[in-house]
Amino acid sequence: MSPLNTNFQPFPVIRTQRLLMREIGMHDVEASFRHRSDPELYKHLLRSPATHVSEAEDFIRRVMAAQQNGDGIHWGLELLENPGYMIGNIGIWQILKSDFRGVLGYMLEKEHHGKGYMSEALEEVIRYGFDTIGLHTIKADVTYGNFPSMKLLERHGFIQEAHFKDDCFKDGKFLDTVVYGMVNRNQLI
Repeated sequence: MSPLNTNFQPFPVIRTQRLLMREIGMHDVEASFRHRSDPELYKHLLRSPATHVSEAEDFIRRVMAAQQNGDGIHWGLELLENPGYMIGNIGIWQILKSDFRGVLGYMLEKEHHGKGYMSEALEEVIRYGFDTIGLHTIKADVTYGNFPSMKLLERHGFIQEAHFKDDCFKDGKFLDTVVYGMVNRNQLI
């Protein structure tokens, strides 16, 4: 197999029908904190919501370092009709180079749920992961009960590969996690 293309410079800006998918930077601390501190967005995540802006700064530093090192790539999401306002993010937050695998992650402000924005962005990330990076598989871990996320992945061709019972402990209770995966069927080995 050819080596992965994990050089993200210049950053690959993507335009969809309604979205601008662009690089995340320190100018996004306020928006990132708004997302990361929202308890509603974190009810299905294994982490607790952020309580201090420094946690958003740390997230952005990790995103920037991963991109610099070729270990991951994240896009900030803006509506084309409202430039400069980040409504969420999506990315292949971890690239496991030796396995040709990427791990997907995404978050969207709740007022934009159910409008197809994440579906639009996910389609582009899948394409970028397989066609540009050269990944063989993309996976996503979801807390069982996050049915909108599970349905989103299934609509895009992800297959449930595992269901782990009482896999994680959060807020005094054990939670199940579900692993979804997609194989790049167009890739020759």
